[in-house]
Amino acid sequence: MDLKEYKKKIANLSVNEKKLRDLYLRDLALGKVQGPPTGYASIDKPWLKYYSESQILANSEQMTCYEALVERVNKTPNAIAIEYFGNKITFRDLLKNVDKVACAYKGIGVDKGDIVTFMVVNAPEVVYSFYALNKLGAIPNMIDLRSNPKGITNYLNEVNSDFLVSLDLCYGNVEQAICDTNIKKVILLSGANSAPFALKFLDKISKINNRYSEKYIKWDDFVKTYSRGVKTNAVEYEKNYPAVMVHTGGTTGVPKGVLLSNDNLNSVVHQVSNCLIEIKENDKFLNVLVPFVAYGLALGMHAPVSLGWDSILIPKFSPEDIIKLMKKNNPSVIMGIQTYYEPLLNVDSINYSNVKAMLMGGMPTKEEFEKKMNNKILANNGNITISKGYSMTEASSCATCSFNTANEIGSNGIPLVDTVIASFDPVSGEELPIETLGEICIYSPTVMIGYYNNEVATDDVLKLHDDGKVWIHSGDIGYVSKDGFIYIKDRIKRMIIRSGFKVFPSEIENVFLKHPLVEACAVVAVDDIVDDKAPFAHIVLKSNNDIDETTIEKELDEFIVKEGLPDYFKPVNYNFRDSLPLTNIGKVDFVALENENKGKVLKKTSKT
Repeated sequence: MDLKEYKKKIANLSVNEKKLRDLYLRDLALGKVQGPPTGYASIDKPWLKYYSESQILANSEQMTCYEALVERVNKTPNAIAIEYFGNKITFRDLLKNVDKVACAYKGIGVDKGDIVTFMVVNAPEVVYSFYALNKLGAIPNMIDLRSNPKGITNYLNEVNSDFLVSLDLCYGNVEQAICDTNIKKVILLSGANSAPFALKFLDKISKINNRYSEKYIKWDDFVKTYSRGVKTNAVEYEKNYPAVMVHTGGTTGVPKGVLLSNDNLNSVVHQVSNCLIEIKENDKFLNVLVPFVAYGLALGMHAPVSLGWDSILIPKFSPEDIIKLMKKNNPSVIMGIQTYYEPLLNVDSINYSNVKAMLMGGMPTKEEFEKKMNNKILANNGNITISKGYSMTEASSCATCSFNTANEIGSNGIPLVDTVIASFDPVSGEELPIETLGEICIYSPTVMIGYYNNEVATDDVLKLHDDGKVWIHSGDIGYVSKDGFIYIKDRIKRMIIRSGFKVFPSEIENVFLKHPLVEACAVVAVDDIVDDKAPFAHIVLKSNNDIDETTIEKELDEFIVKEGLPDYFKPVNYNFRDSLPLTNIGKVDFVALENENKGKVLKKTSKT
């Protein structure tokens, strides 16, 4: 039987048969049974050796996100669900607030299938709204509150929203944006709505002169006015029914609306709860993730509620705050991206003994940072390593994770227990053998429904393979190791073909970050007379060095070769600068860096 036929045969197995086969693959990887592996990740699943039998056999329940909340409340009604500026909300009270807010949305005219747009920060009212709308079968459309008026207008018209929930501080942009939309009502949310009395009072004093037109209503007035006399029933579960819309980052084009279902979000929770991190009910979770990205929505909001964590909501966060927040809250769990954790490298006053997981995703993890952060944790009473993850918005934010017992420096962890990852030839679409570079593709119950009203873009990312399954094509170049670890080398669009050779900017970045003078770096492709395309390095140097830039350039060129990279990986030029541009969610903005040099004749530059 050839490979294609074998894949089709596996695809036709029942759920129970697939689980039993996974147990066999686990034993095969552990050497408990004998048999020749095929050498293909999608068939052999070598990562299963890290999971227990019970984790492999567990199934995700089919229910709405609201039903998941109700189930949690029945288990731990008096446990703390949310802490907000010291105000503690139990799971029982969380559900009461959700039900009241559902009545308000129903009373103002929201019904099943309607799309309500949100421009908000982390606040209890956002949690209430998500589950309230889920109860009604309506869909929150989460957009970046830093969007400009034109962007807001486009987001609202794309989904034809009648209602917008906005942070009151965004009022100026909202007022300009809604003129050319069908918005009937804007619900203004203050970060102080659920805060203790003192903060509420100060907030009221600071806004005493605010006067809004009839199209606007403040959150407290909205709930009080429109919930009166209204009753609601929870919609019944429907397979693949949309629960939320989030948006891609737009780093490679116009942001697209990603529809995620109840099944997608609940599968993320199920797989996280069946991974190798022993996070338990009542563990404190420091939530610094923004609610308008999949990472923040699925892992920052829904996972803590479903799993019974005590979620400490931080409405406004910058990486500089992380030291103070870690000391003050002593969390068991925190999730973020590398830039959030970098300030922790400079302090020894944080005790990590209580920390069970520091999850890091959203951008490639630099090897040197990973080593330094792990050493910092161990030197300060911790017994964990950084848990790196990998995914994309279209896969509900989480496809892989690493654990103390399953970790390789430089990897992105192993696939979650119900997730399959393999590399494929970008041209032929054929699966490539383990350890072979190709386009990373993901098959998982977390795969999105599709892009909102964009069938062409959906078909470009979600593709039916010869095994009869629909896989996400990530656009990332990487491979699966023989032990099941995922290694991401770069975006296909970032890969540079230089004189016929493939150059991966991330490999150059990883090398430069080992150099004692380099604080940060980013490598992008630029036009080159000799090679057509060549790598160009933007470097941020550590302070207090007296070496001139010409000497440093020579050192870095030599360092490339010393660390084992080919000569053609040397940058064609360097730009020494004070900082790197970042996107709204803290990632390095490679598009901005590429645009800096478009159409220019490159010369060695001084700091910019």
